[in-house]
Amino acid sequence: MPRCSCRLALALLAAACMLGAEEKAPPPAEAGHKLPAEVLEVLEKADAIELFSLTPESKPAANETALFSWKVRGQRVVRDAGARKTLLDELKKGVAAYDNTDVFCFKPHHAIKAVAGEQSVTLVICFECKKIRIHRGGPHQFTDLGITGQPAQALLEALDVPNAPASAKP
Repeated sequence: MPRCSCRLALALLAAACMLGAEEKAPPPAEAGHKLPAEVLEVLEKADAIELFSLTPESKPAANETALFSWKVRGQRVVRDAGARKTLLDELKKGVAAYDNTDVFCFKPHHAIKAVAGEQSVTLVICFECKKIRIHRGGPHQFTDLGITGQPAQALLEALDVPNAPASAKP
């Protein structure tokens, strides 16, 4: 094929590709991450929310309090409606602000438990790897969800739940 014909073939191929290519709209803006509706419903309807501080590095002894397989360092029940609303608002902000980055450690230092009627949810939170493990009905029935660490962690500290040692904080 003569050199002129090659150039012409390449030009026609490029023009055909450009004609066939559609201009794509940018992907829609991320709507933000959210807690599942059924989890949010239990959290909002609960008369009290229990907050836990966990020590994931050690297994609880037989005489120690445990939440699933994690040793409980401290816990506090929040009955005040205003404090519960603030906690849920901050939790929702933390989930919405999740930036899709993951670290795969899952060494949770906090948990939130709520019971409303026959329904219960326990959110086990690792701020280091930005994960919430949402348990419904037992330790082996869970869903993972992302969270950013700062809003929710600051709130848990403000509510006087004993926190993990400073070396374990994000």
